[in-house]
Amino acid sequence: GTEGEPSLLCYGHTDVVPPGDLDNWEYPPFEGRRVGDEIHGRGSQDHKFPIPPFIIAADAIREAGLRLKGDLVLTFVADEETGGRYGFRHLVENGYFDDTNCMIYGGAGSRGEAVIVGANGQLATTVIVKGRAAHTGSLEQGVNAIVEAHKVITRLLDLAEEVNERTHPLTGKSRMSINMIEGGDKINVLPDRCVITIDRRITPTENFEDARNEIQKVLANLKQEEPELNVELITKQGMPPVESDPNSEIAQILKRVGEEVRGRKVGVTGSSGSSDYSWYVNILKKPAASYSISSAPRRAHAPNEFIRIPDLVSTAKVYALTLMRYLGAEP
Repeated sequence: GTEGEPSLLCYGHTDVVPPGDLDNWEYPPFEGRRVGDEIHGRGSQDHKFPIPPFIIAADAIREAGLRLKGDLVLTFVADEETGGRYGFRHLVENGYFDDTNCMIYGGAGSRGEAVIVGANGQLATTVIVKGRAAHTGSLEQGVNAIVEAHKVITRLLDLAEEVNERTHPLTGKSRMSINMIEGGDKINVLPDRCVITIDRRITPTENFEDARNEIQKVLANLKQEEPELNVELITKQGMPPVESDPNSEIAQILKRVGEEVRGRKVGVTGSSGSSDYSWYVNILKKPAASYSISSAPRRAHAPNEFIRIPDLVSTAKVYALTLMRYLGAEP
């Protein structure tokens, strides 16, 4: 920028989650196929959607012969889907954004109804249920870890039902879901190990320790009933919950510009998912806001993910106008 301040960071992540069963996809998930005004593929919504609009917005400002007064910083890195330790979090912790004033986190194909200024945190939880291997013909000599894990899962689902009813005024519902299970080595061997993986999303009014203790209590109560049960709990804190100021300048500019481009009201709210922009807000204590416009069905992390090209254009307009209004522009 011509004056060097303020400084605005724009960020989108490039990594994606696995596609799952390829038979569930209408088009190959990593082909990026264009069909009419749609682009199909894994990551088209989450999170490659906002990256072209960021670049196009900056390029359009240049082509219009305008110069931004403040500095624009564009950052696109990987590793968000696993917490950002080697991506965005690394950059934040190593001072790359110390001189920025705020950030726009590109929307993950959201419908443009609201600017997002908050998100839940994540606690990755692994429960290892141990058994004793034996030949199927000698069942009495072994302990089937999968059968034991079934007892654990039943109790954890009771807790999940309770957790998923909790709400936060900004980020919505708490989340707890058993998303992975692994056990067994061979059809004729009783499994001696079964691993249960839980995704626990923490609202800003919850904390990691309490969430862990809730799960630990379930296991402890079950072990009291069945002393022979052998379980181990491992938890790993992921991205922390985040609440950014809904009245920050960047959030309010995004809101007003979104209303201009969409031609209808835009709110300010939070998300029940998690995102690595939480590192920016929690470490640097600076505001962040997320926004995009998408008319495609919400299919992030699901088969047949796609976006519509007109939505990319609308989002690019929002970003271009927001950059000029926040940073200032001159001929």
